[in-house]
Amino acid sequence: MFTMKKAALIGCGALGSFVAHGLKKILSGDYELTGVLDLRAEAAQELAKECDTRACANLDELLSDAEMIIETAGGEVVRTYGETVLNSGCDLVILSVGALSDKNLKSALENAARSAGKKVYVVNGALGGLDVLQTMSMMAPTTALISITKAPESLNGAPFLEGKGLPENKTVKIFEGSVDDAIRGFPKNVNVAVATALASNCPDTKVIITSVPGMKDNKHCVHAENGIITTDISISSLPDPDNPKSSTSAAWSVLNLLKNLAAPVFYY
Repeated sequence: MFTMKKAALIGCGALGSFVAHGLKKILSGDYELTGVLDLRAEAAQELAKECDTRACANLDELLSDAEMIIETAGGEVVRTYGETVLNSGCDLVILSVGALSDKNLKSALENAARSAGKKVYVVNGALGGLDVLQTMSMMAPTTALISITKAPESLNGAPFLEGKGLPENKTVKIFEGSVDDAIRGFPKNVNVAVATALASNCPDTKVIITSVPGMKDNKHCVHAENGIITTDISISSLPDPDNPKSSTSAAWSVLNLLKNLAAPVFYY
């Protein structure tokens, strides 16, 4: 039986704020938000005030009264704090799945979770359909391709672009290559590509990124096949108004995971 769980949050930006408010407004019967943490102390203090919880000064304080840690702050937080969170006896919810492209980190988190008897939950984020890809990968070796299409302002600033701005007057395919190269070049844009590769168990997943001026939404299209099943997943979602590099649906996917964990019927 699910009892009210104490959850805390790392990351008080646009997505983290959305999750925190969702916990208070939608899931308050199942979860207590016990604290928030951010490198920007003022951001944590502001969100804590809005959601009637604690702004924690460090990870130890955040862990002191939590059973689950929700990460919405970026891959570096997963790399820096992931094992510590699990070893402390907390479950870990990861939004920045791109961090798991590091095979050593992924293995370390799996081992820590197993040793502590805890879980690492990876959310669908802005994509969806990871259950289908996992099912396919169990049936037979699966190949996958993901195409990511966004407006230039959602992609500008990525390390791959080396400070160059994308044209505002023409469509440009700016990247075609591996998942590892994609997440290094676009760490804030292609978490969905890493999720696709992991769920399909296809490390050779191909990634294509296209910039389309005037595009209002973020579009992710996955094509996967294994000789038995062919799957096409296409999702378009509006970017977060406060963070155009991310989709609001990514934050909603965190809330949906938490809802499923607390519900008597789990839709997988």
